[in-house]
Amino acid sequence: MIVLGIESTCDETAAALVEDGRHLLSNVISTSVKEQALYGGVDGLDFYRAICENWGDTLAHGGILLFECGWKQADAVAEILQKYGFSDVCIEKDDAGVPRIVIGRSPREDDDLTK
Repeated sequence: MIVLGIESTCDETAAALVEDGRHLLSNVISTSVKEQALYGGVDGLDFYRAICENWGDTLAHGGILLFECGWKQADAVAEILQKYGFSDVCIEKDDAGVPRIVIGRSPREDDDLTK
């Protein structure tokens, strides 16, 4: 018996033909990881997550992080800032009235930037 096996995620898809459960006849893996990296991941928000996760503590206590984000991303970017402990998170509109600027205060508890 020949079986076609398919596994898929949002990043990668694999397919294989297996005979009698033991003999691999053919297989292929397709990935979109490189393409997603160019565009911010599956939801386009990986850039914002990376900045908040890796750089949030480098801001001085009370320092401000400001993002200009894409159309319809402001709410999601604000949620990311809140998830990483930023306070006073708010969204400002651009000159066309589109929610585009997301602002948050540093999650640092102290002013010692050597830590």
